[in-house]
Amino acid sequence: MQALSAQHLYRRDKHYIVSDGKVQIVDEYSGRVMPDRSWEHGLHQMIETKEGCEMTGQRRTQARITYQRFFRRYLHLCGMTGTAGEAAAELWATYGLKVVRIPTHNTRTPLVRASLVALQPNSGALPQSSCQ
Repeated sequence: MQALSAQHLYRRDKHYIVSDGKVQIVDEYSGRVMPDRSWEHGLHQMIETKEGCEMTGQRRTQARITYQRFFRRYLHLCGMTGTAGEAAAELWATYGLKVVRIPTHNTRTPLVRASLVALQPNSGALPQSSCQ
């Protein structure tokens, strides 16, 4: 099953890249390369074979932990994000943390500049208006 998945579902330069003879996973959300990650159950080795790379040994997972349980191990939690409002209920249920909205420093009203009038002394010329 892994061989069929490697052959037909995983695409080079979309799901992974080959760099220096090694298959490196590309994060599907951020597009960043994750050099120390590998797929499980022999899938990584199948893709290495497909690309003609030297096959690495299969890794074993020693332990697993969710982000929620991992962060509960800290005595103090805080953070700043522009999207915490959407996750406020989960943050309260999981960690007992309130989400506090801090207004932006700058107002979002358009800046209107007045025209500056430049007078030339003793020239008798009409004032000229200019914007800077």
